[in-house]
Amino acid sequence: MKLAVSRENGNFEFPGLEAGQYLIEGSMVGYQRFKSPNLEITGQEELNAGEFMMAPSDVKLKEVNVVGTKPFITVEPDKMVMKVDNNPLMMNSNALEVLRKSPGVMVNQDDQIFLQGKNGLLIYIDGRQSPLSEKDLANWLRSMPSSQIDVIEIITNPSAKYDAAGNAGIINIRLKKNSKKGMNGSLNSGVSTGLANEHNYTRTNHALSLNYGGGKVNVFGNYGYDYAKSWSFMDIYRKQGEQIFNQQTNTFDKRESHNFKIGVDFNLGKRHTIGLMTDGNITLNRNNAFSGNSISNFGSTTPYTFLEAKNFGKKTNQTGNQNFNHQYKDTSGREITTDINFGWYNLANETNQPNFYRDANTATDTSIRDRSFGLSTPVNITIFTAKTDYEQKIKKSVVSFGYKISNVLTDNTFSLFNRRNGLNEKDLEQSSSFSYLERVIAGYGSFRQTLGQKWILQAGIRFEQTHSEGNLTYESQKKDSLVRRDYGNFFPSGGVTYNLNKQNTLSFNYSRRVDRPVYRFLNPFQYKLDELSYEQGNPFLNPQFTHNFQLSHSFMSMVTTSVAYSHTTDFFARLIDSSGSRTFLTRRNLADVRTLSFNISSPIPIRNWWNGYLNFTFNHQTYEADFGQGKILRLPVDFFSLFISQSFTLPKEVNIQFSGSYNSPSVWGGTFRNRAFWFLEGGFTKKVLKKKGMVSISVTDLFLSQRWKGKSNFAGVNMTVWGGNDSRLVKVGFTWNFGQNDFKPSKRKTGNQEERQRLRGE
Repeated sequence: MKLAVSRENGNFEFPGLEAGQYLIEGSMVGYQRFKSPNLEITGQEELNAGEFMMAPSDVKLKEVNVVGTKPFITVEPDKMVMKVDNNPLMMNSNALEVLRKSPGVMVNQDDQIFLQGKNGLLIYIDGRQSPLSEKDLANWLRSMPSSQIDVIEIITNPSAKYDAAGNAGIINIRLKKNSKKGMNGSLNSGVSTGLANEHNYTRTNHALSLNYGGGKVNVFGNYGYDYAKSWSFMDIYRKQGEQIFNQQTNTFDKRESHNFKIGVDFNLGKRHTIGLMTDGNITLNRNNAFSGNSISNFGSTTPYTFLEAKNFGKKTNQTGNQNFNHQYKDTSGREITTDINFGWYNLANETNQPNFYRDANTATDTSIRDRSFGLSTPVNITIFTAKTDYEQKIKKSVVSFGYKISNVLTDNTFSLFNRRNGLNEKDLEQSSSFSYLERVIAGYGSFRQTLGQKWILQAGIRFEQTHSEGNLTYESQKKDSLVRRDYGNFFPSGGVTYNLNKQNTLSFNYSRRVDRPVYRFLNPFQYKLDELSYEQGNPFLNPQFTHNFQLSHSFMSMVTTSVAYSHTTDFFARLIDSSGSRTFLTRRNLADVRTLSFNISSPIPIRNWWNGYLNFTFNHQTYEADFGQGKILRLPVDFFSLFISQSFTLPKEVNIQFSGSYNSPSVWGGTFRNRAFWFLEGGFTKKVLKKKGMVSISVTDLFLSQRWKGKSNFAGVNMTVWGGNDSRLVKVGFTWNFGQNDFKPSKRKTGNQEERQRLRGE
């Protein structure tokens, strides 16, 4: 029921015991354990339990080693924390693979990231977001070795202190940062290769982390290098009008990435800390896609033409951020944090796309029509944010308030070149530029109060005023378009926690959230996937707003059960539309999405050498929208996911772990029904070099089950899409810690969270 440590004079106390029968048990190294007789506690007055004498033990100990194993997943009142460092299944992986293995998290075929079945998720990297589009964010996460990650924090119901964006919640990836004195660090190296896939390639990753602590000054930095070749496939079968299109595509990627972080913290006395930090990433990605598309008339068994399409792309990402942070903390419970960020994102993207139509009825390989083109789509984005948070503790109350200012400017250029007679001719009708400016001014206040032993109340409100301007300029004589918006919104949040007894706690939380369109969603350019399909943004997308309600129960701070309901208006989804024989992907504001969910999660300590973890989520979602004749959506869906992990601590410093996930059929993009998706993996680690080194071996996707498939029938297009990649890998890694080998991750977060997240795309 309670633990106590005796004072120097031997006295100890157990305050706040309820009426009942108790006994006291005590132990100390070098002495025999004792147990008291039964004690009758009335709960009305203090009781003196008497004196207990401990007899010396006859066992003579030369050395005492206290060994504890921290569970890989822990459930806290406001979040779930997954330990990545030294986790056998996370070693020699990258950040995207770590997210795939996180409880309640799903990454689909388009690298969209869902939390408990909902999108609209914010991803923080040390408290700030990456300024990347959907695919670029995925590539950037792939370039980040797991050896640089300390823990993953999953927050499903953020308070008013956080940006109002993200209806599904927050995932914060906390990177390692050492704060020990002296010189210390770690070295990580790994290699992986495909196992019995259709195509198998080798990947390597290496990372070095260094720290020097000298009392009032702490300098830290890390560098990571990642090289990978990969393969993926996607097949599309669609019926549109009087034609049938049967397309098979194989894509081969080669990626080389460098990422770094360097910073310094100055401790100016006991109250002030100043920090400076710079981080960046440079990624070069080359991809070659080969596609064959058989085109036939409806009802015919043989195609009449064959489209051979190729896509040769070269993409360079350069991202960076400079951060200034000041923290003030005194003994009265006052804490003030100021955070200023300047970030930039530069993307150079060049694509060459030859398309050849051939007669399917002849044996010759002669092209009957050539439609080849090239794309140049550079993107430059700058982000400035400034924020201050003030927190004051007053007895059993906590008062906090603050502000945030963000300014984002993005410039996009879209140049389409038609290739004729070996020369590139710029298509002025299709070439244009798009600039987008967004400024958000926000302020918040929150209050937390503890009432007696039973109740905890929390309430807050946040206001965000948004000004945005999107300007599309054509290189031809077309009329330019300007979309300007100004809107302000209040975002209340609150909760109440009631402690029924020492084992059971109930809590209820509410929050209103907003998801502004990712910047790329607003860009009206037509990104051609091939001659017959393209993707197009929508500058008229409105923000989507969500009301979240959640009732939770916690048993012994271990088993957490929750029921949640959310209602999203103006939900923007990825839809398939058609124009003649061509299809295109675009985003539209759906009318409503309602989600009812149930979740249970718990660590399961089976034995002192055997730990388990379980996370189960069930969702019932309803999509409803009416876009006119033939474009009506009423799509209810039930979805559940199950994540199980088992960890075994064996002699000789060996740890074995297995984990698996199952996701039932679901809905993707508002119109696609997906089939079930699951995986199982296993691995082990062994400490070497006097526990300063570690060797790991693991196998991912043991049954090659990470293959997806979806069907859609919308806007006159009946489509089936399926695909996969070289997901089964054998990984071997080595880690060496030198100097002080116990790392303490920095808790400092930076303030440009929402802005960098919205550049990722979905």
